[in-house]
Amino acid sequence: MRKKRNAIRADGRIAVQVYIGRGEDGKRKYKTAYGKTQAEAEAAAAALRKKYKRNCIRFSPDSPFSVFADAFWETANTGENTSYMVGLQGRIEWWKDHVGAYPISDISLSMLQEPLNDLAKRNPRTKKQTSKKTIGDYIGVVNQIFTIAVKNQVINFNPAEYLDMPSAAKDKQERRALNDDEQQWIIDTPHDMQPAAMIIMYGGLRRGEVIPLLVKDVDLENKLITVDKSVKMVNGVPVLKRGAKTDAGTRTAGIPDILVDYLRVYLAGKSPLEYVFPGKGGKMVTESAWRRMWDSYLVDLNLKYGNSIDRKGNLAKSKFNPNGIDITIPHITSHWLRHTYATILYLSGVDKLEAAEMMGHEDVKMILEVYAHLDRLYKQRSVSKVDAYLSGKKICKSNASHVS
Repeated sequence: MRKKRNAIRADGRIAVQVYIGRGEDGKRKYKTAYGKTQAEAEAAAAALRKKYKRNCIRFSPDSPFSVFADAFWETANTGENTSYMVGLQGRIEWWKDHVGAYPISDISLSMLQEPLNDLAKRNPRTKKQTSKKTIGDYIGVVNQIFTIAVKNQVINFNPAEYLDMPSAAKDKQERRALNDDEQQWIIDTPHDMQPAAMIIMYGGLRRGEVIPLLVKDVDLENKLITVDKSVKMVNGVPVLKRGAKTDAGTRTAGIPDILVDYLRVYLAGKSPLEYVFPGKGGKMVTESAWRRMWDSYLVDLNLKYGNSIDRKGNLAKSKFNPNGIDITIPHITSHWLRHTYATILYLSGVDKLEAAEMMGHEDVKMILEVYAHLDRLYKQRSVSKVDAYLSGKKICKSNASHVS
């Protein structure tokens, strides 16, 4: 890299322009470094050169995949520690682990497809199948990395464009409501996660609304919960936001007796400024802590209501079985619990507009879709009941022919 020119600004600082590479239009790009002295300006320029070094590498067919992956990250990185950026970096590193050392021109379609197939069969984090959406994200990343090589005329063929969705990738799990028995599982199984599950299922709050909820926000006498704050996860850490997820989400939610009675016992003796659902040290629950507790809760429910056989075929008497226990009950999620609340509103005869308000939906369209789905579901059930009734009766079929 070379300096374009030095200049002394009106404020006395020395400016050094540094070439950092070419844009997508092929034009040369520069950044400016500043310093009070020539030495400071040169030091700042050196830092810029180091930062943009990857962008100025002269790509060749022998350049390893990792060089192009790093170049893509330099372009995509916004510098924010959002969950999206953390996930994007993780996908890039995953591809680098599998094909990073190979020259970009030597990588074939099969070299990309095989690790992708393995990922679909077993996700290293969840130990389960990977969803089609997640696999699609991995395909999108590697496609963009190879596009950089194509644009730089290093290769003419992008193998990532021909990647197939692995057959092992699972479809997105449809959200559904818990049936009466499954609701009773939640009610009858004490666990650290139970308070959050009860509040979502019978109060309709989102995860991001449960985490910052304070004891003072719960009015048991008037059977109300005030939702006036929420959190978003930034790099796995909850960041408080005044107001709910949406403007409509800021609300006072009425809660049924079953939740009032539960919270009356659970909150007894707690300070008004404590979190209703605290994490370690009384702080807000982090994303990883929520996930660990939820997984632990599912294991407890499975031991009680599922097939508790470990992976060696033995009866598991403890959740800490070293052989591991496969979950055989439905994989309940917080989204299922909130959908259960919507279904309860529907079955209780709450109209669509009021239901949208109670659930904190800014757009009534979302609750309309839920209600329309429930209309279809319960009408089908009603017809099935009629069929079951009629099939049990002896009804003579009419004879179409008549004797005159």
